[in-house]
Amino acid sequence: MDRIMNTRRVPIVLLVIIAVFFGLLGGVSGQLLSRVFLLQDLYGVPLFGEIDVPENLYQGSSLIIESPEKVIVEQNTKVFETVNSAKRSMVAIFEKIEKPEKKTEDVLLEDFYKLENPLAQAFVVTSDGWLISTYLPQRLINIESVLATSTREELELEYLDELTIITQDREIFEITDVEYDKKAMVSFWKIDSTDLPVRQFEQILDIQAGQLVLAVNWNSKVWLTSVADKKSTSESLIKSSDDLDLEIKLVETIDKDFGDGFLFNTEGDLIALLDDRSEIIPISSFFSCVSCLLEKKNISNSYLGINYIDLSTVLDVSEKYNEKSGALVYVDLNNPAVKKNSPAEIAGILEGDIIVSVNGLKVDKNTSLNSLIAQYSPGEVIDIAVIRGDENIVLSVVLDQIQD
Repeated sequence: MDRIMNTRRVPIVLLVIIAVFFGLLGGVSGQLLSRVFLLQDLYGVPLFGEIDVPENLYQGSSLIIESPEKVIVEQNTKVFETVNSAKRSMVAIFEKIEKPEKKTEDVLLEDFYKLENPLAQAFVVTSDGWLISTYLPQRLINIESVLATSTREELELEYLDELTIITQDREIFEITDVEYDKKAMVSFWKIDSTDLPVRQFEQILDIQAGQLVLAVNWNSKVWLTSVADKKSTSESLIKSSDDLDLEIKLVETIDKDFGDGFLFNTEGDLIALLDDRSEIIPISSFFSCVSCLLEKKNISNSYLGINYIDLSTVLDVSEKYNEKSGALVYVDLNNPAVKKNSPAEIAGILEGDIIVSVNGLKVDKNTSLNSLIAQYSPGEVIDIAVIRGDENIVLSVVLDQIQD
């Protein structure tokens, strides 16, 4: 009798297991199908591939894109209000073309400028007409080599007269001045204006891995992706406090069509400049340049004068010094740890010191020493906290400017 009961229980157990399995399978399949159709019907977002962003996508929806994909949007499509606002601070550099004469109708810019094909793009730095760009024409560099100052200035003005700036509102401006930094590979262009729209610049400390960002160019193309990391472009173990070598790495490589465009956060604040070498340079790297340009009408970068090892990137060294982060002041093969007569030497920084903060901002894997120094202008006084043996010391340093 027991044997008969046991043989009856086996099919019942199997039926229960099969029913549970197909029930779960049906639930998972239904959820996947509902996600696909809901995303496509409600938001216009496909499961794979490029995303076409409709005009009302972010108005009141709670859609979260977990794996940002490429987003390319034509000019007649509104992506975000923040992007539209940010674009107002973007301008383009063109070779000057004389306006053609027409007797029967108004002449449009499109009649004589190919607006989709500028020489370069630039971004408004100040409302009174200073612009920043990664465009550094060889002709400008060649002019600098001319020995006679008067001849050099004459050649520069002659070159500027061949160019023009066009804004998003289709206004045309003459270029009155240009300054550039060969080391940083950026240029600053001046036009006569008093009311240009200015955007906020994001600090390097606020840029975090996983942060959603938008690359935007003059032709209104937008690429949606996220930050992967902030890294030094230098492969050397020993770094200089005065090199601008920080670069932002993205989850995806931005298409080359973006050229010298710009990178924004979702608030429309400028994060970085893009260049034709596919490098993404944080705008904070140029804070000292901008400050000097406004105050002294020339470009100069801040100078501390030390070489160091980033302890957060070298496990063996950090364990030896019992510190997992900070900048270990260290001798280079060709240069001393602390350069002679430098602001660092004058302030009393020594080889073997571990710099742990600048004005209270911690030096770690997210914020390198040279990126912090780049925030300040020559002449500014900063407090540098160091560990020296068993002592914690704060030294006051007056930054100088890098000499050519």
